[in-house]
Amino acid sequence: MKLIVISGAEATCKSSIGKELAKKLGYQYQSKDTIKEVLFDTKAYSTWNFKWYEQQAKMVFFRDIEKFINNQNDAIIESNFIGEDKTQLAELVTTDIELIEIHCSTRGYISFRHFVERNESRKRHPGHHDRRWYPKVLFQTTMHILNINIGAHNPVGLSTKIMNLDTTHFPSVDYKEIIQFINS
Repeated sequence: MKLIVISGAEATCKSSIGKELAKKLGYQYQSKDTIKEVLFDTKAYSTWNFKWYEQQAKMVFFRDIEKFINNQNDAIIESNFIGEDKTQLAELVTTDIELIEIHCSTRGYISFRHFVERNESRKRHPGHHDRRWYPKVLFQTTMHILNINIGAHNPVGLSTKIMNLDTTHFPSVDYKEIIQFINS
């Protein structure tokens, strides 16, 4: 069984890459943000209650990963994998799983610019309320530029097979190269 982990900071095209790879490879796909957006639409709580939505989405996300593993379904999972996410993922991964990580990043302030543009253009689900994260994402991006990588700017690191994918120029991402890496 192959488990492809798509990781990276905000607005580095993780979801787009994960969905496209899942389609091309015929793998199952799950994203923490997709789960969160379904939850936002239920209006169970105010969408400003980030902590509740984050906890619920993580619970479903890791339960789905466990199902993929138990059923031996090749899968692509996508998230920023910060904090305890890495530990929780490590607890699920066994030695019979081929774990491959695609870590997405951009140069300069490109991901921050994408983050703001995505939100302001209303392409992002409004439940995320991304404006509240602008200062944090700007700070983390600045630290990354200074080679002080914190949070999602580091690979998850549970695999020795990691592709660092520069998504600065997203339209030029070479899916054939990524698939070749996955299958090598």
